[in-house]
Amino acid sequence: MKPALEPINVYLSDRRTALLGAAVEQLWSAVESCRVPNKIFTAAKSSINLAVCDAVDAYREATGDRDFNVIISAHDLLAAHKVAVRDVAEDRAAFFSLLLPLRTLLQDAKLHIVKRESGPSNGSSRAKAGAMTCQCCGRFVQSNTGLVARHGYKRPYDGWQTASCPGAGFQPFEASRDRLGRLIDELEADARRAMGLLAEIDAERRPVVIRVADRSEPLGRDGRRPTKAVEVTRSSWEEVRVAHDLTIPIISFDDVKKRELERKSWDLEKLRQATAEQVVRFERWRKTRAWDPAASAWRAIAEQMSDEHN
Repeated sequence: MKPALEPINVYLSDRRTALLGAAVEQLWSAVESCRVPNKIFTAAKSSINLAVCDAVDAYREATGDRDFNVIISAHDLLAAHKVAVRDVAEDRAAFFSLLLPLRTLLQDAKLHIVKRESGPSNGSSRAKAGAMTCQCCGRFVQSNTGLVARHGYKRPYDGWQTASCPGAGFQPFEASRDRLGRLIDELEADARRAMGLLAEIDAERRPVVIRVADRSEPLGRDGRRPTKAVEVTRSSWEEVRVAHDLTIPIISFDDVKKRELERKSWDLEKLRQATAEQVVRFERWRKTRAWDPAASAWRAIAEQMSDEHN
């Protein structure tokens, strides 16, 4: 559904209202055509994020409600809305509900991004060139053997990149969603493990890991020493604090524990968001390509059906 901008516009300047309206209109039209040029997505994302920031600032100023985290993009809205609902902050939850369709529009647009093309833009140029969509990471990757080629995978919820994407070696998203279904199961298992770890740390059955300066190593070019991981518990905290000269802003074990729980809770929330986005891709999937082993090429489903009837 196209976002309703009228309720949002009351929080924006005339200029921001015009920019947001133009961005949403252009991005919505692209999503409707199932082809979103990356240039349009990037520009619309910037306009939407700026509008979200302006609207949040105006809401804070009008209501005096400052009991929520800083919001710097539309991506932050879902978590903020969940917190508002949890805290029974009805006005704040209602405000975020007005903005959430902007986030949904951006998420929908991601499914149809076209980064670059060569030759005629007839919707099949990527298939002819052999580049198809990876089931797991959503990138366009060479698939001219019938399977997605090896490529890296950056996990969206913790920022690091594996040597190879789990979608490598499987059919592309245009032909199958089986590997995506397995990825969703894996992400949900990761979330369950993360929830268990949070409970263990909260109950102090597992130590908190902090990073401290490694005094056995020389100073680097920036004048700092490398860091190392150190496990601490409530009983060992004072010894670790003295040994590593930990002072402000680290004051007590409770502070350290709180920060660790907040960090891991945020990681868990990002993991849940990434899983939800993959579930949307899985549910909206439709098969558009099939591999023709005789021709060693991808063929559109409509083309294949037409040939079979001839």
